[in-house]
Amino acid sequence: MKKAHKITFEKILPLRVMEQIRPTINPKGDCGICVLGGLQGVAKTSRTEFQIMYKNYSQRDYRNAKKALNYPNMIDALWTAKSNDWISDFNPNVPIWPQYSADMVWGVPSSSMGLEWFHYIKIAIQAGYYGITFINAFGRGPNVNPNHWVMICGVREVEIPVNGSSKLEQEVLISNSSEVLKPEFWENTWAFLTSFGGYNTILVKP
Repeated sequence: MKKAHKITFEKILPLRVMEQIRPTINPKGDCGICVLGGLQGVAKTSRTEFQIMYKNYSQRDYRNAKKALNYPNMIDALWTAKSNDWISDFNPNVPIWPQYSADMVWGVPSSSMGLEWFHYIKIAIQAGYYGITFINAFGRGPNVNPNHWVMICGVREVEIPVNGSSKLEQEVLISNSSEVLKPEFWENTWAFLTSFGGYNTILVKP
């Protein structure tokens, strides 16, 4: 009889991103607004709700920019959210991960720091912080331009039987508004970082 996988640790937070409406408001994608709305606990998804969200963050006029929210724009939006008490806290800075090479021109590959990244996210989730991160939704690897914001809303560790022994794998729960990916799915940490990116994760507490 095949031994089943065993979850040894799991923590899931309740909020999820807003569901994408069709047609989109921003032709380059509404995913950033989907994430911001989710962090604010917006349950109802309608064109009116999206328009309210865009109005709330109109200091950058994202709708008329005709482009998706990039990383600096998201940081600006989160400062707006914090100053208006729409969220309680966020970390605008991303750690420079420790490494032991004199050459750090391109930083540290995410795949080589997967366990460290997971523990960083795990501690944050346990403290009530969500991760939001800019990924490539098509899974073309970490060294390509990101095109989609997602929310990390859970973590777990799974014991997997291997040849009479077992190994421990780390997974993250992703909430997503794109039709390319499932609305909610668990992903192995290493696979997530190497396929989608997501290394520079911003931590946000609603």
